Amino acid sequence: MSTMSESLVKVNTKDGFVFHGLLVKPKVFTDNIIIHIHGSAGNFFQSSFYPFLFKAAVDSGYSFLSTNNRGSEVYNIEVGTKPTGGAVEIFEECLIDLDSWIKFALEQGFKNVILEGHSFGTSKIQYYLLNGKYKSEIKATILLGFNDSYGGQIEYLDRNNLKNEVVLKEARQLVSEGKPLQLLSNPLINWGELPQTAQSYISFMSPNSNLSKILPLKDGNSLNNFRKIQVPILGIVGDHNEYTVINPKEAVNLLNKENKNARCYMIKGSDHSYTGKEQELIRLITTFIKGLDG
Repeated sequence: MSTMSESLVKVNTKDGFVFHGLLVKPKVFTDNIIIHIHGSAGNFFQSSFYPFLFKAAVDSGYSFLSTNNRGSEVYNIEVGTKPTGGAVEIFEECLIDLDSWIKFALEQGFKNVILEGHSFGTSKIQYYLLNGKYKSEIKATILLGFNDSYGGQIEYLDRNNLKNEVVLKEARQLVSEGKPLQLLSNPLINWGELPQTAQSYISFMSPNSNLSKILPLKDGNSLNNFRKIQVPILGIVGDHNEYTVINPKEAVNLLNKENKNARCYMIKGSDHSYTGKEQELIRLITTFIKGLDG
């Protein structure tokens, strides 16, 4: 007999988007829930380690809500619909999406909320914990594959003899011409992996952008915003993870040093998606969750 139930759910954001998700619940109701935010251009169902996250949550007495947001998939532009995708999103608007999902969970009767993200989702979560409408409802946070999104883009540009100022100039020119949703001329300008629209690039990569201040590992400076997070933090990266920009072990040590609430770990032999290391990932998560109730 299955120990969990699964159902497709959806939310409507205040600015007119409709996003879907998957709600996994133990057979016996619990008011504990983990809300998961996927990485850049991801979705609520695709990552290979999701089933392990579902089981770990249920076995720990938690429901698990895997969610889509306006950064799901890559570039969804169609007449008569609102544009979505990792190439389109405005970073600050992640607050609207997380508001919607947390409100949904609270209205379903959940009270103890853990906010979890993977990759770029961890940047959104950290921003939400400082600025979100329901930030006081968050009991703890889990940062899977945490990264320096801004610093990683700067490093990509440096490796390819490109200048952020030049890309920003193109983006601003397109916006001034009334073309905010036009893709930049470099087809893989976002970390060398994704296209990006003019207005999205400006949001991400303007000097002193909100994204640049989330987790500036590349600069080696104090993590001022990370220090402000007041709930328990679990961070997990693999040693084959280039998204931390600096050495993953150094990144783990820095986060543990900067915030007394942080318990961050590096899994040896693991990539960004914990391929083949799922059991170690789950062990760390379940130990963390049980410690919250202890």
